Amino acid sequence: MATLSPVLPGSPRKIHVRVVHTRTDFTERALRGVLMALHTVVAITALYGGGMLLLNTSGEYLQLPLSMLKGAPFRDYLVPGVLLFLVVGGGNLVASFWLVGGWRWGPAASVVAGAFLTGWMVTQILMLGYQAPIQGVFLALGVVTLALALARAWRRGLEG
Repeated sequence: MATLSPVLPGSPRKIHVRVVHTRTDFTERALRGVLMALHTVVAITALYGGGMLLLNTSGEYLQLPLSMLKGAPFRDYLVPGVLLFLVVGGGNLVASFWLVGGWRWGPAASVVAGAFLTGWMVTQILMLGYQAPIQGVFLALGVVTLALALARAWRRGLEG
């Protein structure tokens, strides 16, 4: 932001320009950008994974054997596919779009989407056990997303 000093009659014609860059502005833009990227990556992967599970509820398209569901209340991947596609994928897609558009509820959507991903991964690991490194990766993404979204929401007072 630039400010100009007023030129008074009889005073020398000097214009003083002071550029103000606040650390807060940079931090806000950085947090928003990182969250948009995280939400977009999670949305794409969850929509793809959920879609593949919906297209073939046996898990064959993703090379997920039904034996992985041992201990889960599901006989196939239909319910997990719906939840992954709509809740995790859809929630992160909405959060990303709302952050890009600067919508008022963007920060709240970001917190909710981060919580959904974290909850999804914790539930998956508790029900099925730790079966693949990708579970740890997405759990970490969920925790980081939730932490950054909470930090941004706290800084902005949930006003976007």
